Amino acid sequence: MVRSPGVMCGRCLCSSLLLLVAAASPVAAGDCANGSTGPDKANCASAEAGPGTGMDRLNPVVIVRKGKARTYSIDISAIAFADPRNSGERAFNAAVAALYADAPLDKTVDFDSAGELTYHLAVKVTWASPAFISATGEGWRYDGGAHDNSWTRAVNVDLRNGRLLTFANLFPASALPVFVRLCSDQLIAQKRAKMDSSAASARRDLAGYKAAIASYVGDLAHWSFFKSGAEVTFDAYVAGSYVEGDYTCHLAGDVIKRYADARVMLPH
Repeated sequence: MVRSPGVMCGRCLCSSLLLLVAAASPVAAGDCANGSTGPDKANCASAEAGPGTGMDRLNPVVIVRKGKARTYSIDISAIAFADPRNSGERAFNAAVAALYADAPLDKTVDFDSAGELTYHLAVKVTWASPAFISATGEGWRYDGGAHDNSWTRAVNVDLRNGRLLTFANLFPASALPVFVRLCSDQLIAQKRAKMDSSAASARRDLAGYKAAIASYVGDLAHWSFFKSGAEVTFDAYVAGSYVEGDYTCHLAGDVIKRYADARVMLPH
């Protein structure tokens, strides 16, 4: 195994996290565990909620590089299981790495950018238990155009069965129109506030995004799970114009569990 130049790791975890090391440097991996109180606490990665995975090996992975005139400044703060020991942990690591698989680590543009070329991604774990882990990546990049672009993507893994969950794994098809209706009601209220419009106007505008909204709700890549339930994030352009930014929909835990497969241990 070849170590990339500039790699900095905590104690002995480097080799287990090299699958996440890219050309940019430095890369830092903390040597600690959920709930650690030792001197490495600053390097720990822990979930915002939940009892923890019980594995005590969630660690941060950081990729940072200062860009130049025609290369990107990179700022990636991810998370991974150190030395993954089962299919669930490997599935989680692979899914998180896929969130920044398109990062322009070695890309050089052939034009003079109007601003600093930038790629940023921050991943956080919103729920972790021995059976289920949910993480959210919030990213944005500037490629030299009129404005930057942002996005949110989620990773939801059934740790016991070693699989990245899809909507069909978790819910019956009959749940989709229920969730779409609940989210649409929230999006109309948010659109009224953002655009200072009437309910009728917001409803008419949202109707033009009906297919895109259903697509997002039906894809767990846009679902982040918390103790209180789940949040579906709609990126800019999905439910409105760019100037409106993103939208979010919160689905309460009791509503989710009414439809969810009971074999998947969701937050409770």
